[in-house]
Amino acid sequence: MAEVVQFRLFREPEDSAEPRPNGSVKRRKGSRHLYVAFSYYGRRVEKSTGLEDTARNRRKARAFLDKIFDNIDRGTFVFSEAFPGASEAEKVHFACREGRDHRPDPGDVVFGEYLDRWIPEILDTDPSSGKRHDYHNIIDCHVRPRFGDMTFHQITGVEVVKFVRDLGQRRGRSGGKLSPSRIRNILIPLRIVWEDACDEHRWELADPFQHLKRRNRSGRLIPKRRKNPPEVFRFSEWEAVMEAIDPFYRPVAELMVMTGLINSEVAGLRVAEIQGDRLAIQHSIVRGEEKAELKTEYRRRQLPISQALRARLEILQARARGEHLVTMESGRSFHPIRFRNGVWTKAFKRAGVPYRRPYAMRHTFASWALIVGVHPSRVVALMGHGSKQMVYEVYAPYAEGIEGDVAAIREYLGPDFG
Repeated sequence: MAEVVQFRLFREPEDSAEPRPNGSVKRRKGSRHLYVAFSYYGRRVEKSTGLEDTARNRRKARAFLDKIFDNIDRGTFVFSEAFPGASEAEKVHFACREGRDHRPDPGDVVFGEYLDRWIPEILDTDPSSGKRHDYHNIIDCHVRPRFGDMTFHQITGVEVVKFVRDLGQRRGRSGGKLSPSRIRNILIPLRIVWEDACDEHRWELADPFQHLKRRNRSGRLIPKRRKNPPEVFRFSEWEAVMEAIDPFYRPVAELMVMTGLINSEVAGLRVAEIQGDRLAIQHSIVRGEEKAELKTEYRRRQLPISQALRARLEILQARARGEHLVTMESGRSFHPIRFRNGVWTKAFKRAGVPYRRPYAMRHTFASWALIVGVHPSRVVALMGHGSKQMVYEVYAPYAEGIEGDVAAIREYLGPDFG
């Protein structure tokens, strides 16, 4: 007798009468089997007995149900023992309320069923909308189809290696194979769910991701990351792109190259944050949702407003229609993807300059600041970095390649820059 919930002692038109206080035995519509039904800790429990509907089997089911209530009255009832075929979510739920420690065997916990509980309890409560969106997409498209029907005992290092090999043959939206970076991102929620389950149930299982790491030492499964140098504009290239860009968005791009702000910080910038001779960076908007905090604690910063920067800010301020400083030409909030696809990319095609991502404006700001003589420690503060490592190891070497642009950059940024 594997699963039960409120039963009744008498024959009735399927699901009609109200259950008795101590549960009921009944036959559900479309089934020949009897079910037991009862309320336990405020939740309705209904399980099949596997018995056909006969008078004798009704007595058996009733006796089983009465025994449940006797044990509940004595405080000895254990839901997981009475219904070993119940879902792990139910077992955990009632074990909590019974004050018991439910530690299921990893061979009994189906990954997909654990996901059904993990998603609303953990993922959907994460404050990052971007993370929720990305993880849902990865789980639905890749993780659940592969591992949803497996138990945690079946998810071994060998299975994870097979999964990675299959991902390496898949095609992305652009038609090409999934990049190593994309494969790593797909593994992140899989690993998090695995670790959460092991921690929750205190399982001591061999870590399948360590097995993957050992197998990938040569970089054949997932090629190692290649660190590309930052993309930095030569001044002549920047001038060409600014000549070609839609005039409405030129002050937006110049704001970014003169401050090192990233897209989300530009989107979150408010008119009220122009405070005298300082520009306060306090907000960011990612995928249309304002973040409670910036990327790191160091990103909340005050930037000096040079004369050149103030000229751009005044243009933006004059056309702002609400509290946010930067908008699209339609008057709607600044939208990084529309800016990139509809404005930025087109400017490069018109200018005939090799394409660089909008993030290159941040790299350019750092390299230009160094080349015109701003002290590296000051650049660290302006960028919102936590240490000097990024400035010394990444931007400084690249700044050495633009010595010939010093005079033009200094004139563009102004004598009071930095």
